[in-house]
Parts: sequence; C-alpha cells; structure tokens
Amino acid sequence: MNYNSRNIERIDRDGFFCDWKKVKELRKSLGLSQAELAEGICTQAQISKIENGDVIPLASTLYLLAQRLGLSVDYFFDISLSPRLDYVHEVSEQLKLARKRVNYALIKEIVKAEENNPLFIANKYHHQLLI
Repeated sequence: MNYNSRNIERIDRDGFFCDWKKVKELRKSLGLSQAELAEGICTQAQISKIENGDVIPLASTLYLLAQRLGLSVDYFFDISLSPRLDYVHEVSEQLKLARKRVNYALIKEIVKAEENNPLFIANKYHHQLLI
C-alpha cells in the first residue's frame, strides 16, 4: 500500500468489503457537497475517489467522515447492523408530504414519534428534520 499526505491508501478494489457508494448516498441525503463533507478532513477530490471506490480513507479519516455524516464507523463495514438511511429518508418524505397537505397534526405525530429516536438524536442533520 502507498500512503500519501492526504490520508489515503490505495487498495485492490476486490480486497475490501465496503460499499463506498454509500458515502455518496449519505452525503447527498444530508445535502452536503463533496467539498463540504471534505472540509477540514481531506480534499474534495479524495471524497470523489472514495465514492468511486478508487481509494479508501485511513481509519482516522474514515472516523472523521463518519462523524461528519453522523454515523458509527461500523456503518461502512456492516450495513445490516447499522442504522438505515432509508428509514430517515422515509421519515423525511412523510414530513414533506404532510407539509404539502398542510396536515400539521400528522407532522406533530411524526415528530413526537421520532424525537427520541437515536437516528435523529445522534445526527444534527437528521435532527433538523424534526425541528
């Protein structure tokens, strides 16, 4: 493996078991650009390479990216054991639909049901959906 100053390791694509496209999915769901996700951690180009599966970050970089995305590092290694982004997305869609229909009672019900959900508490971007 080659290490460079931007905390990136090159690996054989088949030598790692993580679906790095999840980074892009998560980033987009939070409304973050590649540059915003990378800020203070690595470069925008590196985020692009990570999302394309061309490189993987070192553990320290992965940790910081996971924090920025509001996740545990484990999310990248075992999607089945981690909080599902599709659940957060579905709650978001339900809130949007209720707003569109001016159904404030339903919005209140959804917020009350999810306000103590760790998926929303642990991630400030997800929590914002409920505010």
